[in-house]
Amino acid sequence: MKKYLLLIIAAGLTLNAADAETKWLKVGEDKNLKVYGLPWFAENDGLFYRLPVREQENITKTAWWMSKCPSGARVRFKTDSTSLKLKINHGMEESSRIAMWHMGAAAVSGIDLYLGPPQDNLFWMTTRPKDGSNEYEHTYFTSKSRQMREFTLYLPVYAELASLKVGVDSDAAVEGPTEYQIQKPIVVYGTSITQGACASRGSNSFAAIVGRRLNADIVNLGFSGSGCGEEIMARLIAEIDASVYIVDSVANMNAEFMEQRYEKFVTILRQTRPEIPVILMTKIRYAGEFEPKRKAVYDQQHKPLFETYEKFVKQGDKKVYLFDAGEIIKPGGDHPTVDGTHMTDTGFHIIADELTPFVASIISDKDK
Repeated sequence: MKKYLLLIIAAGLTLNAADAETKWLKVGEDKNLKVYGLPWFAENDGLFYRLPVREQENITKTAWWMSKCPSGARVRFKTDSTSLKLKINHGMEESSRIAMWHMGAAAVSGIDLYLGPPQDNLFWMTTRPKDGSNEYEHTYFTSKSRQMREFTLYLPVYAELASLKVGVDSDAAVEGPTEYQIQKPIVVYGTSITQGACASRGSNSFAAIVGRRLNADIVNLGFSGSGCGEEIMARLIAEIDASVYIVDSVANMNAEFMEQRYEKFVTILRQTRPEIPVILMTKIRYAGEFEPKRKAVYDQQHKPLFETYEKFVKQGDKKVYLFDAGEIIKPGGDHPTVDGTHMTDTGFHIIADELTPFVASIISDKDK
């Protein structure tokens, strides 16, 4: 009995010693853990929200709730630690949001780890969210060689994040990251697809992929079911000094909303930030839109978009562009969606393959 007691005590001492050897750094407090993709992070006193708290009462309830899920946001840093851990607190009222029926836990709540500077990012692994638990600890690796490495953490797509701590060796050096080549962010506004549904992991949204390929910062303002083109959203987007704005909101706007709001939304961006290009992006064609009735709805829904684009072109505005995603992903065949609507990794990569050079050429022209 004494032998077993000694073993238990020894095990406890080992665990305590291991924890004591870890230095925990809180994101938002440690200056070397730099946060990207949350324009109002400082104004919001370190909350992982994608929209400013000051406008909560003016934003729809669903969009506000979605804004508390930090899709597209990243934490970046360098360290020579031989181990890397996270302490994650989602702080959500409903722990069931750890996963959804068409997205697994890693996709909804995982925090993806990338290795290397922004021009040479390599996916390493993601966290393993614990079902029914808002708070957990994850170890990415231990016992690696002592050398300086650079890391990027992609924050959850559909889960809130109350706090995040990074654990490194107690004697490890921690430094700020390499800056992006394109530091003014690519800002994407839109829908659940924009937000990242239904990639297998958060870092595989088309916005995230384009950002990596262009060595650019991004801001993901996709709000599931809530990218409805409200005036307040246009004004908030215009607060961001961006490289380019991408408006990908058609899927959440019926024909009436498109008629009432779309041109006004784009006009606010152009008048407020005339130096920043705007890309008008159509929605992809859903799997069932081979049916004539659904195709007619698609056409009616997009009519205001094409009319808005043509109007700005006729006015001589050379900073409004059209990206027709509906011509890239069409109905039929092995449609690259989970449910006929939301894209898989394959779908996101198909869009990113076309969007990346398109955005690159626009940013290049802008800087001439």
